[in-house]
Amino acid sequence: MDILQIILGRYFIELIGASIRFSFNYISAQIRRNEYIPFASYWNKKRGDYYQKLETEAGNRIVGFIFFVLLIMKFIV
Repeated sequence: MDILQIILGRYFIELIGASIRFSFNYISAQIRRNEYIPFASYWNKKRGDYYQKLETEAGNRIVGFIFFVLLIMKFIV
């Protein structure tokens, strides 16, 4: 059970969350004509202290969880 939670929570949901965050940033950067943040910064933040890395992981998991809740609600309704 722990392996399933690690794979599902750590990689799959976090990857979906990072992809969604990157997509929104990329679209807004194209509209505003700004530079966009690369995907690697959302997926695996290499610079910063422990709390910045934890903040990135938590943000990805929250966005991924919200996506899956909305997806499940779509299938139920």
